[in-house]
Amino acid sequence: MHEQIAALIAAYTRPLLHNPTADEVRSARFAEVERSLIAEISPSDEGVHLVRWVHRARELTAFATDSGRFPRENNRASAGTISRDESSVHEWVRLQRRATSRDRHCAYQVRRLELIVGFSWDPHGDAWERRFAEYRQFITEHRRAPRSRSESAAERGLAYWAAEQRAQHRRGRLDPVRVAALRELSIWTW
Repeated sequence: MHEQIAALIAAYTRPLLHNPTADEVRSARFAEVERSLIAEISPSDEGVHLVRWVHRARELTAFATDSGRFPRENNRASAGTISRDESSVHEWVRLQRRATSRDRHCAYQVRRLELIVGFSWDPHGDAWERRFAEYRQFITEHRRAPRSRSESAAERGLAYWAAEQRAQHRRGRLDPVRVAALRELSIWTW
């Protein structure tokens, strides 16, 4: 991870071309701030927002590296289950994922976030894709749909997932792209 971050910083702190784009200039500023913080040098007159953003990205990286997982927020968990620090980092991540924030990120910020183990722009979408792939693999291997009364917990989980997709479809809440993907399966019924 540290080597990848060092390579990213090196890529963006190279001298800029004759007519750099606004994104290249902004990316270089973020890279320079992070390089300064790593070297424990006070960043030169950079905007406070750049320094704050880099600090938060480094907090997120440290959390993911130290804990071996990504920060979470479970509103159903009892109070005190998730530390304030973890909750704070999670809120910052949610802000970074918002479309309005994402559109304002320069290339360095986007690549820096994507280097963090566990980071995803669309964690719910990624989870759906993983489950869909597991379902597709199951029907390919077994030539049948998963059964809700199976002795296998994994199979029951897939059957429950499929039932939930059907329920979402009936309510009109299943994304049309997902509907199309499910319809293309060799074994699927609504």
